[in-house]
Amino acid sequence: MSIHIDDWIEAYIPNSESERQVKEWLTHFRQPIVSHDRKFLDSKMLFTTYAGQRYRCTGASRLGDVWLATDHTRRCGYDKRVMMEDCSEWTVLLSKD
Repeated sequence: MSIHIDDWIEAYIPNSESERQVKEWLTHFRQPIVSHDRKFLDSKMLFTTYAGQRYRCTGASRLGDVWLATDHTRRCGYDKRVMMEDCSEWTVLLSKD
């Protein structure tokens, strides 16, 4: 059974500062679009490993999945949509912009 991103955000207790930052970013992203703090969202870049490859996470959908981009400079859009539990090694970096 897959875990919806909103359920993960609500129930997950981070084990590290990096995991806390991932949860914080995804929580901000999942807010209604009119509530998005673009300055906050653009200040951090999320990365994860999926099926042995590193991706940039560009968002999460109301359907429960996260969006992954192969181009690490990409800010929006995605190449893959996968479930959160299929990802590992989450990291957060400050954006250079």
